[in-house]
Amino acid sequence: MINEIIAHTDLPDIDGIELHNPTNSAIDIGGWFLSDSASLPLKYQIPPGTNIGPGGYLIFDEDDFNPTPMSPGPNDFALNAANGDDVYLVIADGAGTGVATYVDHVDFGATLNGESLGRWPNANGALTPMITPTFGGANSGPRIGPLIISEVNYHPGFPSAAALAIDGTMIDDDLEFIELYNPGSSAIDLLNWRLRGEADIDFTSMIPLGADQTLVVVGFDPLATPSMADAFRAHFGIGAGVPLIGPFSGTLNNSEGRFSLEQPDDPPLDDPGFIPHAIADVLIYDDLLPWPEASDGGGSSLTRGPSETNTNDTSTWFAVTPSPGSHFPTLPGSEISVNIARGPGLAEFTLSWTSLTGAHYDVTESQDLLNWEPLAPNHPSSGTNTSLSIPLNGSSRFYRLRQRPPEP
Repeated sequence: MINEIIAHTDLPDIDGIELHNPTNSAIDIGGWFLSDSASLPLKYQIPPGTNIGPGGYLIFDEDDFNPTPMSPGPNDFALNAANGDDVYLVIADGAGTGVATYVDHVDFGATLNGESLGRWPNANGALTPMITPTFGGANSGPRIGPLIISEVNYHPGFPSAAALAIDGTMIDDDLEFIELYNPGSSAIDLLNWRLRGEADIDFTSMIPLGADQTLVVVGFDPLATPSMADAFRAHFGIGAGVPLIGPFSGTLNNSEGRFSLEQPDDPPLDDPGFIPHAIADVLIYDDLLPWPEASDGGGSSLTRGPSETNTNDTSTWFAVTPSPGSHFPTLPGSEISVNIARGPGLAEFTLSWTSLTGAHYDVTESQDLLNWEPLAPNHPSSGTNTSLSIPLNGSSRFYRLRQRPPEP
């Protein structure tokens, strides 16, 4: 499979494509082809006798598929960082003129200089901007920020009486919003940023978003329709200090959708009037488990927990009372103690922690600190002290405890 790519480089760095064999057997890929074109899939032929061992990685770069960039041959190619590109891994047919098997294909948009895109989880998920390139090994994990999508009210309830008293034309769609959050330590200017997907909006003026600050994107124009903005604030109980901007085009899908928050990059030298837009954050939501179902018309919004987590880790999203303009704070810490219980016929340990009465917790486990599996989702507290017995299975494991935000 195509596991990691880098398309935006400055010499001495060059574009690269990483292949990964996730199986338990070696794979001979000699004679296969790499290409960036659906119409010309047989561009760079991998040398005969090339093998990738079990769980192994193999890297091809421009020295292979674009060896003479100043005078490229008809099948040479480089990856397009400004407009995005495709990478195909194919097996030719017997005649060597067509494709017998499309082994893998990825497509991507603009990328930032020096930043790779890798599958996340490693060898499994979609291409995601990585913290750092890790060609030849497991991917490093998703880069978070510099801005993130922190709350989405995609299927709101009906406007409150207080809101309708201010603007009687308000409908449920007018209560849709997307909250953006700056988790960093310095302000970011939103000029030339944009949202794409279920809602489209271009930020065409200078909008500084300070550290630990939010911006609420709505489906109406708050300046052109001030009564709608006042009704929105009355419905959610927020003050005039919460910045609203709009309108985004369209309405948010009530069941599933995708948002892409995109940041501007420097124009390419050969097209100085073009502004590339690279991914800052992507949310692909659903109203079915494991996504919180109460966000689907139940009066709750889809709210992100800790901001340092991957957007599409469903365990970090919660159905809570909408709070536009107030990103959910860091959850309170708990004192955790671990007791190992061993004895004849007994192989388990007890995870105990100081808890809040009525709170719920998620316990997950991992073998590599990268891929986490639910062990005890939505585990209720037992008063001020809660415990969970976990069987030992003979292998090394890591465990993570998170408190859920309160339900509405």
